Amino acid sequence: MAEVPAAAVTFLGSGSLGVPTLAALHAAGLVHAVVSQPDRPAGRGLKLVPTPVSEWALANGVRLIRTENANEGEAAPLRTTTRSAPTSPRSGSCLRATA
Repeated sequence: MAEVPAAAVTFLGSGSLGVPTLAALHAAGLVHAVVSQPDRPAGRGLKLVPTPVSEWALANGVRLIRTENANEGEAAPLRTTTRSAPTSPRSGSCLRATA
């Protein structure tokens, strides 16, 4: 894994409410990675649709991790290498306390 600046944050969010905050953190050079929920089926054709936060991360070249559980898998190591900024109340995931 690449070295992470001390001020870097891992942004957790899914809904459109988190996008302005994510954009501001990114503009300040603070976002190391984004964790969001996986794409979900929507509409009549049940086409997979990314979350607004995922769309923003993809459009802006930010590392994106899609997961059902931010405490497991690829997102888990980020809890110890960056600060977490769970700014969106619609992230759909809760972080467990670390020892």
